[in-house]
Amino acid sequence: MNSLRAKAHLGKMMIAVFSLILFAGAAVAQTTTPAAPAHGFRHRGFAGPMGMYFHQLNLSDAQKTQIKQIMTQERPTIKPLMQQEAQGENQMRTLELSGSFDEAQARTLATQQSQNATELRVQRARIETQLINILTPDQKTKLSQLVQQRAQRFSGQGQGLTANQ
Repeated sequence: MNSLRAKAHLGKMMIAVFSLILFAGAAVAQTTTPAAPAHGFRHRGFAGPMGMYFHQLNLSDAQKTQIKQIMTQERPTIKPLMQQEAQGENQMRTLELSGSFDEAQARTLATQQSQNATELRVQRARIETQLINILTPDQKTKLSQLVQQRAQRFSGQGQGLTANQ
């Protein structure tokens, strides 16, 4: 009989410890700020997908300077949107980890994330247009080719498995 009580007590302790770890993780996730993105042209930071191609375009020093100026100028617009995006993801994660599903809260958070994602995408498109306008006609042609090659490479990934079977 004592062993049954001991097992029940141990089970309750394990649940309590697991719950504590889960809620501590949720609290940490809610209070931690995301790492700042690396700055430069080789990442999908706020320059968007086009930014990863810039290092392949043999940019002049003047073009690099112009791009840095645009990025610096636009940072105050983009940074809050990226922070809101991270905060929304943390809030959704906290809701998921809470153990009880609140559909109304989930929908509210999802709607906020959707609106923020739309605004962020529009701002990135505006910035990418400014960056592309700095390029020479030859660089624009090369950029277009790089984008098409990448699109072909990614569109063929899913098809390769079915074609060989």
